[in-house]
Amino acid sequence: MIKSGFYESLFRICRNLIIDKFEYSERVNMRKEQYQFPLEDFISKDDFNKIKKFSRNKETPFLIVNLRKIEQSYEDLMESMPFAKIHYAVKANPMDEVVLTLKNKGSNFDVATIYELDQVLRLGVEPERISYGNTIKKE
Repeated sequence: MIKSGFYESLFRICRNLIIDKFEYSERVNMRKEQYQFPLEDFISKDDFNKIKKFSRNKETPFLIVNLRKIEQSYEDLMESMPFAKIHYAVKANPMDEVVLTLKNKGSNFDVATIYELDQVLRLGVEPERISYGNTIKKE
């Protein structure tokens, strides 16, 4: 025979579990904040939609390079520092298209390997616009 106190205790335990679960879910929900990425600070919606459409059937990972963006960034940098002699580190992105875009904008180049030096010379960059340096590691 089960005493009536047993049912009261069981009821209290269940009620407390339900209340605890409700309070926990409220606390969790209060902590959830919707994160909004400021996409327009980095790319126009039109350009973003073009990239989405272009990338639908591509294998990943892949790289999309916007040469107009590179040109604009270089121009902004030159405008911000008009007396600076800007050198592009070829190792950052050695694609011929990137190097040629920056060459045509008047950029100088920093190369660290003989292969990078051969590349910029092959693309017609004048030697006086090239800085060739390489760190030598001592053991």
